[in-house]
Amino acid sequence: PDRYFTPSARSLLKGLMCKNPINRLSTFIEIKNHPWFAEKIDFGLLESGNLIPPFIPNQDEINADSLRHIGKPPNDGKYENVKITKTFEKSLSKFKYISKSAQQKEIVDVLKKINK
Repeated sequence: PDRYFTPSARSLLKGLMCKNPINRLSTFIEIKNHPWFAEKIDFGLLESGNLIPPFIPNQDEINADSLRHIGKPPNDGKYENVKITKTFEKSLSKFKYISKSAQQKEIVDVLKKINK
């Protein structure tokens, strides 16, 4: 119903669900440039990994009707006394991870120092 969606939201949904593939919103650029997203998302921040989510659920809460839908919570206590070995740390070195937001912050900090 119209009362639940803004005109731009209705336009986006109609474009995504259009039966005729020629008229359907199908490429990332078409979807990204749609007015509904232009009002909501800064894609520059999103692509750089610096967009702050509007909501982050509590990681300790169980968001389900009941435990029978998801099973019992894991027994995290069994990992409290686990020691990380040098061999394990060495095996992790093969997996390179670069935080885009930390990298961006470092670049900004360096540029600020240069411009002083």
